[in-house]
Amino acid sequence: MPDPPRYLLIVHRDRPDVYAKLHALAGGYVTFVRDRRRDERREQERSVAVEHRTHDRRGAPPSTWRVLGFVLHRKETS
Repeated sequence: MPDPPRYLLIVHRDRPDVYAKLHALAGGYVTFVRDRRRDERREQERSVAVEHRTHDRRGAPPSTWRVLGFVLHRKETS
């Protein structure tokens, strides 16, 4: 039985060309997902009585997302 894919590749919804090319090249080695988000979920800033977070958990997207239209993530092995 072959090893399961160890990588997850998320492709930007507006880049079907990237999805098609990368899927053809790495079909069995990578799990592919198309980004389905349409908008930001947070539409407005809301104030809270007590802020429990010490920093914003959302970082800037990696350069591959902005430039190439995808993000490659290594899956954790169990």
